[in-house]
Amino acid sequence: MKHIKYSIIIPHKNIPYLLERCLASIPDNDNFQIIIVDDNSDPKMVDFNNFPGVKRRNTEIYFDKQGKGAGYARNIGLKCAKGKWLIFADADDFFNDCFESVIEQSFNSSADIIYYSASSVNSNDLSPGTRHLGTERAIFNYVPLNNETVEDVKFSNWEPWTRLFNHAFIRDNSITFDEVMVGNDAGFVLKAGYYSKTINVDTRPIYCVTYRNDSLSFVISEKAFDNRFKAKILVNNYMIDFRKKYFRPIKKEIIEAKKYGIIKTFKMIFIARRYIFHKVKLKLKHLLLMKITF
Repeated sequence: MKHIKYSIIIPHKNIPYLLERCLASIPDNDNFQIIIVDDNSDPKMVDFNNFPGVKRRNTEIYFDKQGKGAGYARNIGLKCAKGKWLIFADADDFFNDCFESVIEQSFNSSADIIYYSASSVNSNDLSPGTRHLGTERAIFNYVPLNNETVEDVKFSNWEPWTRLFNHAFIRDNSITFDEVMVGNDAGFVLKAGYYSKTINVDTRPIYCVTYRNDSLSFVISEKAFDNRFKAKILVNNYMIDFRKKYFRPIKKEIIEAKKYGIIKTFKMIFIARRYIFHKVKLKLKHLLLMKITF
């Protein structure tokens, strides 16, 4: 495995049949190191004796029993990666047919990050989806010397898929995933974008992101609601630190929190206090400038 070009890191939990589909979309050759990190799957849902990829070459499987989420699992994968380029995939997604032929054209690039477009489908029936549209919009609007479009590519979408990360760049900047249950990928993507000096953009869609009603991103419960809110705050705090404009609005969540009780609402406001103070400060600054202007 000393000639590995690409390390593909895949966190997995309780969806072996979809992981099989993901693995089937990856070319079976020595260019790829596949790292699967199982995040404490339920033995009732996973046959560990016949785990997906166990008989596949150049595939490493790590069974973590701590259940700390996809961010922790991805960090395990980072420690094991050997390729020049890092690629991240979710177990319920898959790569498009053009994947290897497209990325091979950029293998010798010296860029810190290479961004690609994506497609999306419903996971069950493969009908066309919309989850890729934000990524697609930023990619197709990109103009190399236009700083606004460059920042749109780097900061407007915070999923790690459809990107090649230069392994040396990630290692030299000690960039890792936040070990939280939802939104763990945001910090990695935003930090990588912030520290990157050179990027390349390719409009071809190498990856297909899927939609599932039962995925963590779409489950309706108080716990899921809390996690999604915290993910937005995590992103917003990064935006404050990096002085970028790509904030995630939280007004809807603050209003919605009322159905879980007034204590919940105050807790959410407390969690969001840094972002709220920042927005108030910006508004006061804007009003002051208007007053000075007139």
